[in-house]
Amino acid sequence: MSDLPRTPFFPFLSPSLPPSLPPFPPQFSALIDALTTREHLVLFARIRGLSEAEIPSLVVAKMKEMDLLDFADKAAGSLSGGNQRKVSMAIATMAEPLVVFADEPSTGM
Repeated sequence: MSDLPRTPFFPFLSPSLPPSLPPFPPQFSALIDALTTREHLVLFARIRGLSEAEIPSLVVAKMKEMDLLDFADKAAGSLSGGNQRKVSMAIATMAEPLVVFADEPSTGM
């Protein structure tokens, strides 16, 4: 990933830079109600600057890790609170950070 260019609008999120802050998935839902689980993961992978070629397999892998495959194409607004937190955790771990700070990570998950 270090050979990827910096993202023009989000240079601080580029995988070619060391992260200044570890990801912090919120306890409350910070998701966009109309976007599906898959769309959230694709969106944040692109913001993170991951290559388009690796995004589809990474999205499926994250959905498997968080047991979200059955909810891949469901709008976030229709998910339970626990599944919304799983989506947030999948987003937070998208770029394989060394550490993730999670507030009450087992609540609803």
